[in-house]
Amino acid sequence: MPLQNMPLYSFVIFYVKKNRLKKLNLLSVHSKLRSIAIGTFAVWVFIGITLYENIQSIREYDDLTTTFNTFSINIINLRKAENNFLLIEQNNSYFYTTGRSKYLEKFKIQYDRCIDNINELNANSITQNFQLNEKLNDIKQNLKEYSKNVNLLVKNIRERGYLDYGLVGEMNTAAEQIENQLSDNNPKHNMLNENKNIFKEKILVLRQYEKDFLSLKDMLYYENFFSTVKTYKKFFKNIPTTLKKEDIADFFKILQLYKEKFKAVAEKEQKIGLTIDDGLHGAKQTLINRVEKDVENMLSLFKQKNSMAIERITFWLFLIVFLMAITLVGLLILISKSITTPIKKIKNYIHELVKGKFPASIKFSNQDEIAEMADLLNAFVENLKEKAIFSEHIGRGNYSAKLKVASNEDTLGFSLKKMRDELKKASEEDKKRKIEDEKNVWATNGLTHFNDILRHNPEKISELGYEVIKNLVDFLNANQGGLFLYNDDNPNDIFLELITSYAYNKKKQKKKKIILGEGLIGTCAIEKSTTYLTDIPDDYINITTGLGMANPNSLLIVPLVLNEQIFGVIELASFSAFQAHEIQFVEKLAENVAGTLSVVRTNDKTRHLLRQFQQQSEDLATKEEEMRQNLEELTSIQESLVLQKKNMTALRFALDESIIYAEFQPDGLVCAMNTKYTEATGYTEKELLGENIAITMHGKTKENFDLMWEKILAGNSYKGILKTRIKSGQEKWFHANYTPIFDENKTIFKIIYLGQDITELKRLELEQYDREAAMEIKMKRLETEINILKKELEIKSQKKNPINPPEEF
Repeated sequence: MPLQNMPLYSFVIFYVKKNRLKKLNLLSVHSKLRSIAIGTFAVWVFIGITLYENIQSIREYDDLTTTFNTFSINIINLRKAENNFLLIEQNNSYFYTTGRSKYLEKFKIQYDRCIDNINELNANSITQNFQLNEKLNDIKQNLKEYSKNVNLLVKNIRERGYLDYGLVGEMNTAAEQIENQLSDNNPKHNMLNENKNIFKEKILVLRQYEKDFLSLKDMLYYENFFSTVKTYKKFFKNIPTTLKKEDIADFFKILQLYKEKFKAVAEKEQKIGLTIDDGLHGAKQTLINRVEKDVENMLSLFKQKNSMAIERITFWLFLIVFLMAITLVGLLILISKSITTPIKKIKNYIHELVKGKFPASIKFSNQDEIAEMADLLNAFVENLKEKAIFSEHIGRGNYSAKLKVASNEDTLGFSLKKMRDELKKASEEDKKRKIEDEKNVWATNGLTHFNDILRHNPEKISELGYEVIKNLVDFLNANQGGLFLYNDDNPNDIFLELITSYAYNKKKQKKKKIILGEGLIGTCAIEKSTTYLTDIPDDYINITTGLGMANPNSLLIVPLVLNEQIFGVIELASFSAFQAHEIQFVEKLAENVAGTLSVVRTNDKTRHLLRQFQQQSEDLATKEEEMRQNLEELTSIQESLVLQKKNMTALRFALDESIIYAEFQPDGLVCAMNTKYTEATGYTEKELLGENIAITMHGKTKENFDLMWEKILAGNSYKGILKTRIKSGQEKWFHANYTPIFDENKTIFKIIYLGQDITELKRLELEQYDREAAMEIKMKRLETEINILKKELEIKSQKKNPINPPEEF
């Protein structure tokens, strides 16, 4: 429901009278805040409902505005479809053939959309309120008339035609018939004599007027066309011709048809409209302009009324919100005064409490939560006073003071009690820490003392061990002590050896060996861990410790271990028990002693290695002299070998320059060659390596070569003349020498070939042979001719002198 139709008396107004202020103080804070919340909620619900209704109204106005804008766009698209048709489809043969066009289809779609928009606007209640239905119906009627005019325009354009279609097509057909009558191929045309060219020119003038009229839509060309036709007829009647009357009648009949078709086309153009303001063009343009103007005016009117309605809605909405806000603020001020006044008193009370003071108790006449808060604060302050007194007792060291906690959730009370317990515990731990500090100082001083002993140790391990055991027994107030060293000089006999012992302020001269794993000491060395015993039988020490017949009450055995390597064992016995810090001290000392023993052992090994090195150096010096002598001999041999190598190289070079050389595997594959070989065969080294020698053999030569190769593989050398065919196909002769080479197992591993190219010599021999053969043939032919000549002479002689025989020739 819009706000402009809502009366002001329908608003809810809260009245607060003076006689009700006292009752307001009796309400709880919760009730007061709930009243504020309910009132605020009611106000916001009312505002929300009102705002929703008015937003819906504004949204309807916006939707209607969108519909109007869509309608305007559809009108524009309708005009666009019409213009595209007139610009494009008038010269499209498909349109004249089928009567269809995509632009006409778009026009129909846009027209239907415009009608739908009008119907939608007519059905809208806001449009009805604004009394726009009559205007919309006028627009709808004008649109229908516009659509009819466009359809009629399309129909007339198609009837008018284009090129071979419609009236234009019929007119062009008649014109072509006239041109055929005047064609050079028509025998009747020749009867026009010298006037035939004049007739052609006049026909061309008519066609030009026709085209100018169709393109420019100017009636002047129309009139010129008909005046030219009259002169044409008059000229034709006056010229001399041999044509028959029937032919002349046919010609004028075709000319008349052409004129009538042109007239029909012109009339159709006039109906369509020679300009945009004439004919059907002008009618449809007037209608669409009227529609566009009406739509524009209606849209402007609607926007004006829409703006006024929105302003009116906004005004009433702000007025209602303002009145409701004033009412709500008044209610909040009244309720806040009943809450803030006691809260200020409590704030001042807490402010004093924050300063560290204990303020006097506060009282309120109200019966609300604030009064309850004041009572709780009073109780809290009393509880703080008790805790302050308790803290003073704790500060004076009275850890037996008592404190009564307010409840099981009294965090401060329990924290104070916990603080008392923690302080009491800290006091006791402080005493223990002092004892531990004394032990640490004792251990530190002891380690410093023993480190001095180890740092200034003599070279003998036995003396070092005695100093360590003697001082350790005295330092721990023990009775006896011994030091066993790990002896691995003989890998097959590893044992622990007692090198020194001390008892009752005297050095004991005892020698003892303990096998690893034997007794407590041997087990300690194997396990590399400390052994401490307090329950020792009377006769046990003599058996297991190696310290004699004394019967101590406690026994401490500590291994000397460094980096998991055992160096020995320290054994201590005492009539009193060893303390934990004393055992830790001995273990730490054992590590330092093991480190010192490691250094001493390393030094011993270094000295031993040094002696070995000196001996080896002397041996190396002797061997070095021998090697020097051998080196001189090798140098002499090397110089001889270098000279031999030079000779061999020179020999090899000479052979490469004069002899053809190659190496073959037993299977005939080429494995090496010199340059002379590649030059002789015509192949490159890359082409021959890995190939069979048979590639240079052909025909009978190959058969003979295979037999020769079998003999070579049997271990026989071959010398002879071979004929081969090189890469170019030329045949060559070689004086060849194939020699098999044997390994240590007397197996042929390669075959060496040495050869000379005797092709030129062979060619000379063949030429000489050919010359001798030719000479022999000539001699035989000459002898035959002489014999024939003799016979002829004999015959002639017998004819001349039949009595006397002829002389010998």
